[in-house]
Amino acid sequence: MMIWINGTFGAGKTQVAYELRRLASRGEGKRSWAARQIDRCLRAFDGEMAGDAIQTDDLTIPQVVESIAAAVGVPLAADRRGPLRRRWDRFLALWGHIR
Repeated sequence: MMIWINGTFGAGKTQVAYELRRLASRGEGKRSWAARQIDRCLRAFDGEMAGDAIQTDDLTIPQVVESIAAAVGVPLAADRRGPLRRRWDRFLALWGHIR
């Protein structure tokens, strides 16, 4: 399955991708989960690619993550982090994205 997250600069695409991957992997490890998706993603390019647009203008990042997961049928683990840990994780995602 290929999920294309599109938007303007600073809209939160990277944070949404990190959160979606973290909650969808259910603790399996980031690298092992991603590695198992490669074949599935490559097969998606062979077939017709369908697209669903989700209007995210008034949604928070957690709401966008839940909307995407619901649209593609990916079950998410419960987010058991506190507010401080969520903020710290968001900072780390932003910091890792700076070039």
